[in-house]
Amino acid sequence: MKRLVCLSTAFLLLALPSGALAMVGIEAAVGGWSQNPSGDIGYETRFSADRLDLEKDANYDRESRPMGRIKLDMPLVIPNIYLQATPMEFSGTGSRTESFQFGNVEFDADVDFDSELQLDQYDVALYYGIPLTNLATLGMVNIDLGLNLRFIDFDAEVIGESEGVVTRESRSATLAVPMLYAGVQISPVDRYSLDLEGRYITYSGNRYLDLVARLKAKIAGPVFVAGGWRYQDIKIDARDIEGKLQVDGPFLETGFTF
Repeated sequence: MKRLVCLSTAFLLLALPSGALAMVGIEAAVGGWSQNPSGDIGYETRFSADRLDLEKDANYDRESRPMGRIKLDMPLVIPNIYLQATPMEFSGTGSRTESFQFGNVEFDADVDFDSELQLDQYDVALYYGIPLTNLATLGMVNIDLGLNLRFIDFDAEVIGESEGVVTRESRSATLAVPMLYAGVQISPVDRYSLDLEGRYITYSGNRYLDLVARLKAKIAGPVFVAGGWRYQDIKIDARDIEGKLQVDGPFLETGFTF
């Protein structure tokens, strides 16, 4: 998936005339996000008790993962492009006072089990800025609106033991989720800016909400550092996967803009 996103971006850039390519604005950043999970997840659940609480049952804790993004401010009437990669993975050893089923496997009560949950996310957004807003605020405020396509690499596994026999069940799936995208950049002075981003969709028992608040400061030439808070609220009901998850926490990043 990462290779597909990179190749698509390279193709779009190479397809532009050389004069237009010189007009492309670029912002790129890499950093780390401290991800704090909560909620529950289940696979082929029969009853609500089959859904595992990420904190109480699976014993998941905060994890720090890398992330990266790149924004391409395109010339003429070509939509701007926003690419983002957000790895997400949690694991732990937990137990429950009652038995539960994950997929086709029954896991006994009061027996430790290991589990792992992966929710890697790759975003491709196409958007336009609203020119009148930028003009009316003398360049201090900019608003972007567009569409975002999110690919989620989902992988969940539970490993336990029953009467001395190791039991294991897993589920993998790739989900393609269309979302609305909106962004606001506020820059009252040249050196500092506040970025607000939102991605959202709800349909057929599913909900995906991703909010970002980012404070950026230029430190030398095109180089900047940034920090902020990111919050995700995810409700999945697809491919026999059910869950309600929240992931939030602070992040730091560094990058450049031309």
